[in-house]
Amino acid sequence: MKQLTNEPVLKTFKLSSLPFFAGLYSLKNTKNGFIYIGESTNIIQRLRAHRSMLERNTHFCEKMQNDANQDGIDIFEVEILVEGPAYESSDIRKAAEKEYIAKIPENKRYNQLDRCGKHNGFFGKTHTAELKQRFGLERAGIPNTQLGRPISIPSYRTRKGTQYPGGIFLSIAEASAVTGIARRDIRKRLDDPEFPDWRELTQQERDNLIVQKQH
Repeated sequence: MKQLTNEPVLKTFKLSSLPFFAGLYSLKNTKNGFIYIGESTNIIQRLRAHRSMLERNTHFCEKMQNDANQDGIDIFEVEILVEGPAYESSDIRKAAEKEYIAKIPENKRYNQLDRCGKHNGFFGKTHTAELKQRFGLERAGIPNTQLGRPISIPSYRTRKGTQYPGGIFLSIAEASAVTGIARRDIRKRLDDPEFPDWRELTQQERDNLIVQKQH
């Protein structure tokens, strides 16, 4: 079995070009050395779920969430540990996962070695309808930057005279990339009732925009 290394196979959460496959992965905090080991029938989907939860401050691992809040999501390096047809078996994945977790010093684990019942961070939880819809769009080939909170924003000029274009977008990330407006500034205006023109798209508007982008 492949040993844990200090050199990540993948850069931090750069997942858009990766295929879907079953196997095991690790998330390593490059600042304090803590490591999380996970397994899934669809590693990339699972990693995207981790990122989404960390961004929304809803991750099931409290220490991992606190570290992300303090130092940012990019402190985590992603490594694919093992993958392939053999790991489509849940029993094989879970057995391998326990072996990897056991190799990590207890004072550097995000995981509990016993992942049954309450020790499993995802125990008793299910993905939200929003996440399930997002995963479906990912499988349909919609880029990761276009998945999220669909919005409409107007063009505006800052006090310093900088002119930003407006438009309709499938996510805040896409809007920021196209307009050059910082994500935090977009979120502030979307949540401020004094800026009613900064709004979320209706479901119909969102569906129409997805169709446009697919053609």
